[in-house]
Amino acid sequence: EMVFDTISCIQRVVGVMRGWQRSIEPLEALAPKD
Repeated sequence: EMVFDTISCIQRVVGVMRGWQRSIEPLEALAPKD
């Protein structure tokens, strides 16, 4: 059961990171490059 909790926790972190990356990428595309 503990292994399942760890897997679900990792999946949640991965989902958050993907959502964060998805929201950051458009901002980087709009930002002027120095």
